[in-house]
Amino acid sequence: MKTKITYLSIIFLMVFGLFSGYAQEEQLKLTPKQKELLQAQKDQLKENRALFKASLTKPQWNILRNNRLSPREKREAILASLTKRQKLILAKNKEALQRRTDDFRATLTERQKQRLRHLLRVRGGVIDQEIMKNDFRNKRN
Repeated sequence: MKTKITYLSIIFLMVFGLFSGYAQEEQLKLTPKQKELLQAQKDQLKENRALFKASLTKPQWNILRNNRLSPREKREAILASLTKRQKLILAKNKEALQRRTDDFRATLTERQKQRLRHLLRVRGGVIDQEIMKNDFRNKRN
């Protein structure tokens, strides 16, 4: 019995040690400039959300708070009720976010792109399709 517990303890420690080393190895190392770009993107996203929320009317807030509607129905109702100004805010937000994302992607090295793809696969995330497309185009040429 004592040897069985000893073997199980050894196996547990070996497995735990392997996974902790694997998790440390998986981290994506970003440069200070890349970290700054990501932080700026997060800050801009927060500002844009606050600006859009401030533009919502009382009936639009009521749509969002209505628990009888499914998320899809809420989205459709909100999109149908948006003013031209609100649609412009959303379009500018989308454009600014895309521009910042492109700027960040341009700073990634090949190794970082590979690491990022690997991390997304391991964690069950969706692979960045734009990076994949660019890599495929580059390999073809």
